[in-house]
Amino acid sequence: MMNTSRLQIFALAAYLIAAVSGATVTFDCNNIPETCNNMCYASNRGVYFAMHFDPDTNNRGPRRQAAGCLPNPNRCSTSPPTPQRVTCDEYPFASTHGTGNGGWYSGTGATTRCVSSFECSSQGGTLSSFYQSFGRVDGTQVDVVVENYSSTVAPYCNNAGMAPDADFQTGGAPPNRRDLLDGFSTGGKPPVRRAEVYEYRTAGNRTVRSVTGPLEIGSEIFVPNDGWQNNPKVKAMLARRQDDDEGCTGSKVQIDAASLLENDELGATDKIVERL
Repeated sequence: MMNTSRLQIFALAAYLIAAVSGATVTFDCNNIPETCNNMCYASNRGVYFAMHFDPDTNNRGPRRQAAGCLPNPNRCSTSPPTPQRVTCDEYPFASTHGTGNGGWYSGTGATTRCVSSFECSSQGGTLSSFYQSFGRVDGTQVDVVVENYSSTVAPYCNNAGMAPDADFQTGGAPPNRRDLLDGFSTGGKPPVRRAEVYEYRTAGNRTVRSVTGPLEIGSEIFVPNDGWQNNPKVKAMLARRQDDDEGCTGSKVQIDAASLLENDELGATDKIVERL
């Protein structure tokens, strides 16, 4: 009985630590420039609130539909801005929500942009490894940093005042309400939380920009292993992945594959040491 109680206490402690302290994921804009543009432009608008991980995959489809990325075909598959950019990406992620609220964006709707299928798979792989790194604890706050952006690579990350092009769109009101309302509800104007640009240097000498607000000096960020999906333990499993409507937030197959690997196979951690 004592051992069971201790296990329950440890499990509860792990849950509370993850839910309270949150976790931060790093995206490399060299790999996903248009996806970075979407996240940074959304951040530049200053209308979104904190994201929290939602393990219920059934909520993702309705969120993507509200964003305008479902059903398929959508605007990206029928009228892509370039032949490669045929996949609709939404931000905030469809795998997140606001605390106590099934919807996950403000009354302005999610920001969407057309990206390539490669970028979509890359982002999904990053998020799948990231979610596994904190044990996929429901309610964990999700923060995002980007790196390797410039005036030519993901320029919306480099210039917060850059005027939008014609490929950014916003969706409608989110479905799947929970009982309590919070910052992702559709009522009232949200506060402008992201007027500032938060750039940092890390212990690994990375320059990163936080698109989800200020980070504490000393806080850790998760840096995914870009090649984890080629790990022999999961490569065959991922090769069987079929086209689906799960989008760029991490497919069920990617999430299941990530769960088979150790954290050090999925990525590493770096540390914020200085604000720039």
